Amino acid sequence: MSKSPRIPPDLCSGCGVCSLICPKNAIRFRVFTNGYIRPLLDSSNCINCYLCEKVCPFLEEPNSLMSRGLYGNKENALIGKYLKVVLAWSTNKYVRFMGSSGGVITSLLIYLLRKRHVDAVVVPKLHVINGRVFGVYEVVTDPAKLIEYSGSIYAPIFGVHKALKEVSLRKYKIAIVALPCLIRGLRNAMRFNPRLRNSIRYVFGVYCYNTPSASATEYVMNTFLNNVSNVNHVRFRGFGWPGYLIIRTVNGRSFRIKYQEYSDSGFGQYFYDYSCFMCNDQTAELADISFADPWTYQVDIGLGKTLVVIRTAEGWRVFSEAVEEGYIEYRELPSFIYAVQFTTLLKKTLRGFTLLSKHEVTRGNYVLPPSISTIVHEIDYRVGHFLASNKRLWNLLRMYVELKPYVYLPLIALDYKLKTRWTQILMKIVSTWKIGK
Repeated sequence: MSKSPRIPPDLCSGCGVCSLICPKNAIRFRVFTNGYIRPLLDSSNCINCYLCEKVCPFLEEPNSLMSRGLYGNKENALIGKYLKVVLAWSTNKYVRFMGSSGGVITSLLIYLLRKRHVDAVVVPKLHVINGRVFGVYEVVTDPAKLIEYSGSIYAPIFGVHKALKEVSLRKYKIAIVALPCLIRGLRNAMRFNPRLRNSIRYVFGVYCYNTPSASATEYVMNTFLNNVSNVNHVRFRGFGWPGYLIIRTVNGRSFRIKYQEYSDSGFGQYFYDYSCFMCNDQTAELADISFADPWTYQVDIGLGKTLVVIRTAEGWRVFSEAVEEGYIEYRELPSFIYAVQFTTLLKKTLRGFTLLSKHEVTRGNYVLPPSISTIVHEIDYRVGHFLASNKRLWNLLRMYVELKPYVYLPLIALDYKLKTRWTQILMKIVSTWKIGK
């Protein structure tokens, strides 16, 4: 008897590529009560082709792409291969104001559509569904509508399989904006699906710390807005940098919370699953171009700028054309160090309790050893995640967020005092950053 394909639910990021590649449509996705989107396998339709395993970003590693000359000739173990690291911003002030950082992704997509380099772009858009917030992938052909898709999405995202199947039927050439896990899955899938390979012209990646569950936004509304109800609009970023969370209700009430306030409340630290915690690709290493907030270069409030890591020759070509056409401005940064963020180091560090894990994670290119700081981070995540996973414990979670610095900071200080390899690397990188310049 053949073995059913492995779909490990606690290592699944919900990217959706397994559903896209399945020849029998035997995999569908469902929102579970904990706010995560996970696959369900219909074993009666499964033919044991194992394509779902072969494309899963956590079960397979698309290293062959790195060796085929697709990516730049510069390489660093923390950010992968690249050609250039630049700081960029949209020349359209409204696009820049509404974007998460500098509006560069939106301007680049507008350029691609207007110049007919692509027939459509595939991007997620925020929706409130049954009172919960999700991102849903959509196919966009009108550049004037792309401003509606700008800004970050800190919620589960689904629908990429439907959007890409529509693209395939219409024989569109597309650009897609995606998180690192989805990009890895797509790069795997493109090896097995020629139509998909021919459709996707450009892959734009977004730096990712984690994907919060749908419960994360509920927690924020519970914490800051006293459980406001009848919400019909949510926007996580925009309105300057670093931006605001905007929430509106059906009766016209509007609320605004500063990004740093809600992000540091536990929302950004604990409402993500084990798959995100184990991921070691923050910087979207398999994208044509990666985009991020410029935390390592700019901290002043106002119109944002975008940190851009250009990885492929095709990525550089289209980026430089958009610059020549006046859509984007940029300046080149002198070192790859600016593309390395604190989270990048955490993601590339071997987890302290990995050997105790029941899973064998094939994507294990962790390049830094554990330290006191990273073990403290893991303990912090596990405690906070446990509290975040049960609404009845959210009051305890808020108390924990307030008290944890008094517990963990002395341990982290010891790490620096001992001058462990991890802290030495961190301090060397931090000393290079030009914060606020």
